Amino acid sequence: MLDTGIDGSHEDLAGKVVPGVTISSGAVVAGSDGLTDPNGHGTALAGIAGATTGNDLGIAGVGYDDGISVMPVTVLAADGTGTDADIIAGVEYAIAQGADVILMGFSNPGFSQALQDAVDAAWASGAVIIAATGNDYSSTPTYPAGMAAVIGVSSTDQNDALAGSSNYGDTVFIGAPGVSIDTLTAGGGYGTISGTSASAAEVAGVAALVMANDSSATNGQIVYRLGANAVDAGTVAQTGNGRLNLNNALSDTSTDSTMPAIVPSATPVEAPYVVGAGGSY
Repeated sequence: MLDTGIDGSHEDLAGKVVPGVTISSGAVVAGSDGLTDPNGHGTALAGIAGATTGNDLGIAGVGYDDGISVMPVTVLAADGTGTDADIIAGVEYAIAQGADVILMGFSNPGFSQALQDAVDAAWASGAVIIAATGNDYSSTPTYPAGMAAVIGVSSTDQNDALAGSSNYGDTVFIGAPGVSIDTLTAGGGYGTISGTSASAAEVAGVAALVMANDSSATNGQIVYRLGANAVDAGTVAQTGNGRLNLNNALSDTSTDSTMPAIVPSATPVEAPYVVGAGGSY
């Protein structure tokens, strides 16, 4: 999980979080483990994807299998912003650790070829890569969601309609619920969040769960199962292949494979990558 870190002391993440690292100025910070979260964003996504199941506490994460763990790779500052160099180094670190799923719950309107190269290497390593499309109710492409090999995720509401703040358009591969999602807060609490980052965390949890239950499946097969088994919701521009369905994806044993295509952009990275503000991630 490339994000703001994770509160590793949260009781509902016991046994689910493994030490990671903090990246700064494009390099690993010596002695860091990523197990603190001054922002709360990373902890919220970790709860959605992997909160402990069967402990009579709080919530159960989407990826509820005992074999699934979450590793924090802190690439965003306390204000929720990050640089291209740090995110590239974070992807490279995740590859080196053998990550099966890489979640990036942030967006940028600019395209980075250097980050695309890192993502290509992650795909070649067998990882499923997932990113939030952003919360500007815009069809303008954002990245890394619009990069080749990345599952771009939009947010849907309780009526299977596009959430009011969610981005949409060519970068969307799949939609997932993202309004008032129960999760964890840094410092040991519980709360709700809304936005495409929450939706992306659900997709990451499902991808991990499918992989845990079929170790022979390739990343391309996992991506195919997620998209092919999504249910109709909204338009193609709003949810891509449809709204995420865990049961359908988990039951699929097909060997068909696919890789998300790149969404072209002539805009280079100029602004920082950022998570949503005002409680919407």
